[in-house]
Amino acid sequence: MLTQSRRVLLSLAVLGVLGCSDSGAVGIPAPEPVTFAPGTWTLVSANGLDLPASISTRLISFVEEEVLLDSARLEVAANGFYEQYLYLTITHDGTVDRTEVVFDRGRWGPPFAATYAFNSTIRTRVFSLVPRGSQVETAEPVLYFVGAPLVTGLYRHRTP
Repeated sequence: MLTQSRRVLLSLAVLGVLGCSDSGAVGIPAPEPVTFAPGTWTLVSANGLDLPASISTRLISFVEEEVLLDSARLEVAANGFYEQYLYLTITHDGTVDRTEVVFDRGRWGPPFAATYAFNSTIRTRVFSLVPRGSQVETAEPVLYFVGAPLVTGLYRHRTP
């Protein structure tokens, strides 16, 4: 005969097994993975940091310059073209010097080993995009000076 505490443990074990079921009848279903698709993608983080994220710090003539990536938008068209807008804030010794909008346009193609390639038609710039669960990850040049770091970004698909 089962004691009250054993009945509770058995009930919890049964519920736990049912909750892990792949049937979807009981428990919370797993979210559908998002694959890369044309549309509007907005930047969620850069280099693993919440926005605005510091993407570069350098010393220029005894002045410390820091570049913050405030936001970005990637517009991807089904016809193989893209446009990207990157919004930056540049500070000198901690004081805002200027803000900039970096615009890029180009072509993108089908994936090779789950990686999409984006090639700019405006400047010498190539970057990659890899689907990562519900987001996509990019590795891209954002700044244009010798030794500029490559920036990794996570983008989320914006629904209308």
